[in-house]
Amino acid sequence: MTITTKFTETFGIEHPIVQGGMQWVGRAELVAAVANSGALGFVTALTQPTPADLAKEIAKCRELTDKPFGVNLTILRRSTSRRMTSTDG
Repeated sequence: MTITTKFTETFGIEHPIVQGGMQWVGRAELVAAVANSGALGFVTALTQPTPADLAKEIAKCRELTDKPFGVNLTILRRSTSRRMTSTDG
């Protein structure tokens, strides 16, 4: 049974279900299984140790499915200031 919504039409999927990015489990195999079932899966970039490894994981996912999927990018801000502690005056 296909459920048609603005979301499914926008992303070209059959079911309005999203498998969000989950560190350590959001890998190509899970994402492709979700995509092949008609939902939208996300590879978790933070799981990959390097950008090259992320590119390999995305390529692997593309080999496992021809359906839409996404990549969950975590953008962490590098702190430039030192945190004040109780001994700092």
